[in-house]
Formats: sequence, C-alpha cells, structure tokens
Amino acid sequence: MTMPKKGSRLVDVNGVSYRFMVREEGRQVFDQNDQNPVRENLKVLVEAVDSPGHILTAIFNRFKNPGLDPVGPKGVIRLVQLALKQGWAPKVMANFVLAESAIATLRR
Repeated sequence: MTMPKKGSRLVDVNGVSYRFMVREEGRQVFDQNDQNPVRENLKVLVEAVDSPGHILTAIFNRFKNPGLDPVGPKGVIRLVQLALKQGWAPKVMANFVLAESAIATLRR
C-alpha cells in the first residue's frame, strides 16, 4: 500500500526522492505547560517515490526523547540515512521499522 500524496511531503536523500508523513498516536497527554493536549508518540512513515509501498516506519516517544525533531525535512533525511545504514532497502523490502533506540542516536 502506498502513501497518499495529500498530507505528505517530499525530501531528497542522495539523489533519491522520498515521500513522508507524520502522525501522532498513543495516549493523549498535556505539554510541559499543562495547556495543550498532544499525543505521546510520533510515527514517521517514509517511502521512496519511485518504489512506493516499501515503507520505513519510525515511532518515538516525544517525552522520552525531547531533543529529537524528526518531523521536519531535515529530521526525516537523518532518519532515512540511519535506516539505510541499518539495512533498509526501499526498493526491495516490504516494511522496515526503525527501533526507538536507534532513533535516540539522532539527538541534535
């Protein structure tokens, strides 16, 4: 299954275009100021544009890893680079889940 174009963004990593989207999931908690409710986890989904359906998934707890920001294009580029180093082959592997312990290495 491919990601929809609506609600997703594009990044380029080493000459390859990737489509990504970010979703909130998990239980609802309040931010540090106890004013704005947010979901505990962020889920980042990435696929190569020329071979859709082979999805990289990265889920991280935004409160356990407060220094991470994989939501923007720069953070997604870093996630893709890490996943490629860890063996993700977006043109052949159906799905690849990046462990939270690996994601934690991406601190700013």
